[in-house]
Amino acid sequence: MTVILLTFVCVEFLSCGGDDDASDGSDGGSQATNIIGSWYLHLFSSKGEVYDVLAFSQNGTCHFQQVSNKSGTYQKDYDETVQYSYQDGKMRITRSDGSIKTVEVISYTQQDLILRNWPDNGVNTFLPLTNEVQQQIEKLLENSSASSGFKSCPDINHPHMIDLGLPSGTIWACCNVGASKPEEYGDFYAWGETSTKNQYTTGTYEWCINGRSHVDIGEDISCVPQFDPATKHWSRPWRMPTLALMEELLSNTTSEWISQDGVNGRTFTGRNGGKIFLPAGGNFINSNTGVGDYGNYWTSTIFGMTTSWYAYELYISLETVRVDHENYRCQGKMVRPIQ
Repeated sequence: MTVILLTFVCVEFLSCGGDDDASDGSDGGSQATNIIGSWYLHLFSSKGEVYDVLAFSQNGTCHFQQVSNKSGTYQKDYDETVQYSYQDGKMRITRSDGSIKTVEVISYTQQDLILRNWPDNGVNTFLPLTNEVQQQIEKLLENSSASSGFKSCPDINHPHMIDLGLPSGTIWACCNVGASKPEEYGDFYAWGETSTKNQYTTGTYEWCINGRSHVDIGEDISCVPQFDPATKHWSRPWRMPTLALMEELLSNTTSEWISQDGVNGRTFTGRNGGKIFLPAGGNFINSNTGVGDYGNYWTSTIFGMTTSWYAYELYISLETVRVDHENYRCQGKMVRPIQ
């Protein structure tokens, strides 16, 4: 079991001489003021979900730890003690590898620590680290060390990797591209397109020529950023499921039509107890139709020749769940990423 140990220090302010009432480093003039306490930053960046924890001590050292979720698995990227000095609103940090970073302290109060140039060139607000947040980070690391994916969402910070115990080892996302939680429909895409629009017809389809023929973009577009919205918007290794992987999902799970938080859809439960929910978001042509009654999800696999008008999809409703190819590539459908 991997556990992250963070020093929790009540926030206080120590001045090295000068006015004892100065509590904001930005107002300290030329005097040096120690930043004391444990602070954390929770954000989403190019690394995915990131927790940065800075635990400052009175002796000029800071325990820096970074936990990131690049693809549904939480891991420690950094765990080191750095040296720091603070004066005139600037904090000079010396890393364990000898590199030096200068950080501007915009504000330092009991409620927040606002830094520029940490962890990137932007402005970020750190909050006091509480026992609750510390335990949450420990739980995320513990769950990730036990499996390459979760059996259900451990928190509200979606998306998560869900392990359904499938023979191929494929991991399914807990929500759709464009959605912030499992119950949201997310965005709709024509097959092979990565942008949304108001109409999904042959006239608006990027890969249709004069409404009569289709451009050959390959028989399978999985993990090709130009054509795969999962890879385009979530980055590799996220991608659209192929026909084979969609069929694997149906063959190795049990499915049930339910209403989850007031949203109709189907759950798919693996033999290991892992479970995902696919909302019935309908289909999109000139408008979004069938919402709550059925849902259409693209696979990355074309039907027939590479210039075919059709591609394989997953269709869900109260009565049935199946893979078919009955709808045109130009129509807008939901995308559930896998890796």
